[in-house]
Amino acid sequence: MVISMQDYQKFWSAPQGIFTAPTPFGKIYMPLKNQSLAEKVLLLAKQPKTLQVIWGPGGSGKTTIVRWLQQNLEPKLFEPYIVCVLKPQPDRPWLLPKIQNFLLGSKESSQDPWRNLGRGLEQLQKERRILVLMIDACDQVVQAAAWQELKALFDLSSLAGSVVSCCLFGSESTLAQLLKEANLGHHLINSFGIPPYTREETQGYIQWYLNVSKIVPNPFAATVIDKIHQLSEGYPGRISILGEYCLLMAAQKRVKVIDISLLDSLLKSNNAWLQEPEPAISVYDNLTKRFLFQEDV
Repeated sequence: MVISMQDYQKFWSAPQGIFTAPTPFGKIYMPLKNQSLAEKVLLLAKQPKTLQVIWGPGGSGKTTIVRWLQQNLEPKLFEPYIVCVLKPQPDRPWLLPKIQNFLLGSKESSQDPWRNLGRGLEQLQKERRILVLMIDACDQVVQAAAWQELKALFDLSSLAGSVVSCCLFGSESTLAQLLKEANLGHHLINSFGIPPYTREETQGYIQWYLNVSKIVPNPFAATVIDKIHQLSEGYPGRISILGEYCLLMAAQKRVKVIDISLLDSLLKSNNAWLQEPEPAISVYDNLTKRFLFQEDV
């Protein structure tokens, strides 16, 4: 299935992939039950010297919660800092230098990074602000010793007046292992797995993205949404990928209605969408990497 991005955009009158359309700041689709969980994370993230873990498979909405937290932390009181781990981290400094550079606004190397990091934390204490550290895709931190940096950060924060809270996002097994090996369990105050969407929430998610791209009427037949929900197991990243594939095939076939026969044809021709999305990589990037689009030249 190959179609140029230009033809895809023209067919659906959309600026880009529909499930990757830019959304207005502060506007994120989140079902009520997920928002209730996110609000609890937000409340606890405002307390210093606390650790929370949020787990789920790829595409379950972990990064969506990270974005929501960032948008709902008051800048006068909190300094949100997001670290998305895109590749396996070796057993060497990978976290503390980033935080030091972030707090001090400089990327210059230092002969005394611990002192500089302490200085940055002390400045937060003077400003009565809290650093809210969010680490996404924790599964990429495979060396147990690498997590000692997080423990060191908590220890240093205690000396500066406890100005750090942390939220970790990854798989349940990885997070449980790191809490054990890095001796961080005594900081843990909240943990939960992200629940999948119901069938109604899946429909709402699809409709939300269609609304963002101003696609009317909804091209997805009810039976197709039923099947998308079943195949995706209610995880939004998978819903996005399968939904985008349907739109791509519809554009290629020049049809404005996505019925069950089109979905069945898609499933027979390509099942790459079943692969879990890579951390912090957009659906569009996943699709282009799998050669669904032939870029215009």
